[in-house]
Amino acid sequence: MRYVDQDLMEAGSFGYGDNESGWMVPLFISDDEIAALLAEYDPDNQYSPSADTSRKIARSILDALKAKAGT
Repeated sequence: MRYVDQDLMEAGSFGYGDNESGWMVPLFISDDEIAALLAEYDPDNQYSPSADTSRKIARSILDALKAKAGT
């Protein structure tokens, strides 16, 4: 199971410069899912990971940002 812990999300600069601000987004991925994701991942293939896998991870982050940032 993959999810973002919204309670641990933080807004701030985090050392990226005076004018840089953003969100720290902690993402939890279980050990079993990590093994499966890495088994399928090929860093030499521009289409890896699959669009479906990428979309699921991105949506977890974007849903949390939308909820926490209030946009």
